[in-house]
Amino acid sequence: MISPTFRIAVHLHLYYVEMWPELREQLRHLAPHPYHLCVTLTEPDEELAAGIRAFHPGADIRQVPNHGYDVGPFVHFLHSIDLADYDLILKIHTKNTRLSSVTWINKRCINRAWWLRLLLSSLLGSARRVQKNLEHFARDPQLGMLGSAYLMTGHPSHAEKVRPLLGGVMRRLGYEQWEFRFIAGTMFWVRSAVMESIKRAYSPADFEPTREAGSDGTLAHALERAFGCATLAAGYRLLGVGRSMRFELAALRTAVMHFLYRKKYTRNGSLIVKICKIPVYYKQKP
Repeated sequence: MISPTFRIAVHLHLYYVEMWPELREQLRHLAPHPYHLCVTLTEPDEELAAGIRAFHPGADIRQVPNHGYDVGPFVHFLHSIDLADYDLILKIHTKNTRLSSVTWINKRCINRAWWLRLLLSSLLGSARRVQKNLEHFARDPQLGMLGSAYLMTGHPSHAEKVRPLLGGVMRRLGYEQWEFRFIAGTMFWVRSAVMESIKRAYSPADFEPTREAGSDGTLAHALERAFGCATLAAGYRLLGVGRSMRFELAALRTAVMHFLYRKKYTRNGSLIVKICKIPVYYKQKP
């Protein structure tokens, strides 16, 4: 077994602060590997900050504007460190699992609770999982980014809303030719060298205020895709990990239930209920 020694920086964007206990337990799996922890918050919270520092003395806790979802704060974090001081960066954040929406990725139907679980479990799910992830980087110098196998995709449908923006982003990063592939959900392990082009090209001031959950088509959404595309364009490869039979069964059940009954609100606020994909009820927004 390889015992890799990496200089690690962790960025946690803690927007849904009530999720700190869950993220704290995930971060425990990083022991005994030393790491620099940076936590970004959008509102001041001294009690929470004290709890974070009690867990990880020396943690860098920063209040940042609520701009660019989790991506804007991540770019803020990149500008707060010298990337040459680290080998690997772990990017994690919170997600709103209360929403009932589902997403089709890689022919699997994923609800938001499973989406978060897949992202975190593939990166930090256990001490053994962390060790295996670090061993992947130690064995393969060309491995640039690692994340959930279920959420790594290159399907063109996942670029539709950001296609013009993404092309501009990649040109700004210095790439005219590139392959489309990324980790949906924007949580990953990545070599710090890959992030140099992002840091040079973008600053926190480039991001607009965060819109409501579920919207797409912003710079943050384009950069979410660009993280993976830039990794490949720089000559590195992406690796998906974390296969789960339990998830395979849950995804099948979610797909069946989604087919049998679906309640959906349109962009204008109207309600549509479908059974077996057939609309049976429609209520227009007042």
